[in-house]
Amino acid sequence: MSKTGRLLWSGRRMRVACCKHPGKTVAAIVLLLWLSGMTDHFFTTSYAEFSWPPHIHLRAKVEEVIRAGRPVSDTPNVWNRSVEVVPSCVTGAYKDADPTHRLLVIVKSAVGNFEARNAIRSTWGTEQSENEWGIRFVFVLGASQDRSIMNRVMRESDNYHDILLSTDFVDEYYNNGKKFGLSLWLTTVSPLAAGCPSAFTLLIDDDYMVNRANLIHLLSGRRGDEPLYEGWRMDSAPFRFRLHKHRVSLADYPFDAYPPYITAGAVLLSAHSAERFYYGSLFLKLYAFDDVYAGILAKQLSIQPDHNDAFLYWSSARANIDWSKTIAAHGFAPSDINGQFPPTPTKPRFMG
Repeated sequence: MSKTGRLLWSGRRMRVACCKHPGKTVAAIVLLLWLSGMTDHFFTTSYAEFSWPPHIHLRAKVEEVIRAGRPVSDTPNVWNRSVEVVPSCVTGAYKDADPTHRLLVIVKSAVGNFEARNAIRSTWGTEQSENEWGIRFVFVLGASQDRSIMNRVMRESDNYHDILLSTDFVDEYYNNGKKFGLSLWLTTVSPLAAGCPSAFTLLIDDDYMVNRANLIHLLSGRRGDEPLYEGWRMDSAPFRFRLHKHRVSLADYPFDAYPPYITAGAVLLSAHSAERFYYGSLFLKLYAFDDVYAGILAKQLSIQPDHNDAFLYWSSARANIDWSKTIAAHGFAPSDINGQFPPTPTKPRFMG
């Protein structure tokens, strides 16, 4: 039998089977639609109706808190609970810099990623000035259930004084929102912020490489007292496919789209925006994904997420990155960071 004949015969058999067992066929189709998440789409709420618990006028609430100038208590979220180690304002270029020329870099690092932290410390994360800017680096960690790892982290903190450690949550992917809140606390009201307030904060993952010269070049055209929420902007929708690891149920997020947000790998904030994000996050219900949560905060606070192509989220061909036009790039193992640093040319051509 020819290939065409076999296909026709197979099609006839399928039609016969469907006719003989219509109930099973319908059930199989319904199951596939359910697994794919297609059935969820019939019940989603339009993004035009977006609202988020506790359904208050968050912007007005935050501005009221800032004007009052008093510590906030009895809020749904408290980010600095069970903080074991907090970096201080130490002597050096960061402390000596003009407050308008201070940059705090907060690296979101998995508690066991010792090699990644060391690679950053020895390359783009060295504590020094950059064109009259003082830069401070802090690694934010959650807890490990492995006591040997926790002991090693405490020794690491004693050696480098750059660890922010909370034992309030286990260091895992779905607790990144708590790391985000803890980072906002660090840059806004912590002892470090009180002693050495920064004009800007870069929140970044430990698998990124950063071109510091281009970053400072960008900041030289920005103001810390104005809104800034910048990086690689995403406009996306929740995953409804039930077998996807990031699947989102309608109960967790009922809307058909997310607010625009900056991918969590590299987020640049002014002090103006960081302060409002922090106070807003004390009231706003936490969401599973930290970058989407930041987007929800930004929407509720009327802060615009600004896209910048110099923050590369997709950078699979790392060897071909044009670092003269790049601020940060994603996907670097510790060996890659050590092997490819420094990424910056003598005179950056980045024109952000």
